[in-house]
Amino acid sequence: MVIRSDDDGVTWRGILEVHETIEEGQAGCREGVGRGVLIDFVDGQRGWVPTNLGRSLYRTTDGGVTWQFLPQEALGSVDFTTPRDGWGVGRVAPGVKAIVATTDGGQTWRQRTPSPATPTMSFSRPVFADRATGWVSWSDYPAYGIFHTDDGGRTWNTEFELPDGPSVTMVGMDRVTNSAWASTNRGALMRRRIGPPPTTVRAHGKATRTWGQVKRRRGR
Repeated sequence: MVIRSDDDGVTWRGILEVHETIEEGQAGCREGVGRGVLIDFVDGQRGWVPTNLGRSLYRTTDGGVTWQFLPQEALGSVDFTTPRDGWGVGRVAPGVKAIVATTDGGQTWRQRTPSPATPTMSFSRPVFADRATGWVSWSDYPAYGIFHTDDGGRTWNTEFELPDGPSVTMVGMDRVTNSAWASTNRGALMRRRIGPPPTTVRAHGKATRTWGQVKRRRGR
């Protein structure tokens, strides 16, 4: 069930009910980040929500009043930068995930998997600043890391890697501060500021020019 509020959360009403459950994860509504339904909006009118079985994608162009059903094959979480351009994680074979992209608002998707990837790698939701610049976190136990592209996914490079964990997951893009965010399963929150000049910061004891630890829970 997708619910909507028109009065800053004072009241809510159901607007979309599906037979499959909606994917649960880090909310990506551009306005904030929290635990709940993974919905992606590019503005106040146009948004998308996948189901957790990866068999369908729903799209709205009127702020969630009505939704269009877009049947998909094994498509997971999505991130759109424009009403037409979006990214997602798709299952291309049993147990094999790939990065996929769309240029028609989610009607069709094509593979954009990072070339350094291995068949055993698993990916989380991609996070893009614009049509060219984006990140995706990966896991290949016991190693975890983040791939980066600046050419729309044609090429990727390993921007951050933890050979022995902890696991890292992309959270979202903050367009106010022009920063990408990621978190780990040990309570750390990391930020990657976009644009010059690059600064050397420390994340989990390792120096990096791009990703820095912002917050970590006590006792971890």
